[in-house]
Amino acid sequence: MGRILITGAEGQLGRDATRVLGEHHEMLGLGKTELDVTKFDSVEDVLGESGADFVLHLAALTHVDEAERVPDEAYLVNAIGTRNIARAAQRIGAKLIYVSTDYVFSGQQTTPYTEFDPPCPINCYGHSKLMGEMYARSLCPNHLVLRVSWLYGQHGSNFVRTILRLATSGGPVRVVDDQTGSPTWTKEVVRQLAVLLQRDAVGIYHCSAHGACTWYEFALAILKEYDLDVACHPISTSEFGAPAKRPAYSVLANRVLELEQADVMRNWRVSFEEFALEDRAGRSST
Repeated sequence: MGRILITGAEGQLGRDATRVLGEHHEMLGLGKTELDVTKFDSVEDVLGESGADFVLHLAALTHVDEAERVPDEAYLVNAIGTRNIARAAQRIGAKLIYVSTDYVFSGQQTTPYTEFDPPCPINCYGHSKLMGEMYARSLCPNHLVLRVSWLYGQHGSNFVRTILRLATSGGPVRVVDDQTGSPTWTKEVVRQLAVLLQRDAVGIYHCSAHGACTWYEFALAILKEYDLDVACHPISTSEFGAPAKRPAYSVLANRVLELEQADVMRNWRVSFEEFALEDRAGRSST
């Protein structure tokens, strides 16, 4: 069904994409050492020699506070890097899949954001990813933009791993309780992407788990599923004191998927229970 080149293949989403999509596609996974997306000549050479039918662009600076501290690097990687990938993908006739974020929205709504709501990011990370969206859409007409939210998976660093690390070190755990979103399993995103590739989908799609919770509520669910009896206390965003602003409400509605009757995403609690079972089984077998 075609060859997929993945940038950022060593990340949590990249590793799940390589495994799941590799069942039906030939995969070429590239990490930062194999491909510096900020160098157009390198990008053009690598993509030109890849024979790729699809380019799944995951390479990004995703640490929100780091992006606020080093904005030039965030724009270089997330915006200019995506521009380079989009130009090269267009030149070789490949479909570009760009993974974006719920943080392109301000968080001022109290109802889920759809693909038809205007983006308005409030931090450097969100703005740099929105610029990446704009480059992807304008430079490679055969594009697919997936906005995801609150990703977690078995690989890499994420909120689940942070809570488990804090809990196993004895706690107590203090977690923000005034930011609301939808925890989304990386494997579910890849399953949804496989459906969209089969349909030759183009345009912007929200790809998020159904339902919503605060970070504090998610932390309680993590402690419960991993049978960890550790004190967990809710705090405010101002008490946490992160350098970058976060949207207070960044829940995504998969409106386009629903309109096209293509939504295979599940409620976040159902997905997380399955993830925790798989994760605990994997950890106990090693």
